[in-house]
Amino acid sequence: MDNRSEFLNNVAQALGRPLRLEPQAEDAPLNNYANERLTQLTQL
Repeated sequence: MDNRSEFLNNVAQALGRPLRLEPQAEDAPLNNYANERLTQLTQL
């Protein structure tokens, strides 16, 4: 497991991202596709 952590830290440094010692939840995806499609139908 140490090898994996070291690899991910090296990748993060190469990309200029901060190192994460603990996993963090990502933001919820923004899904407004249904709203975009329905707005076209209400403008009849």
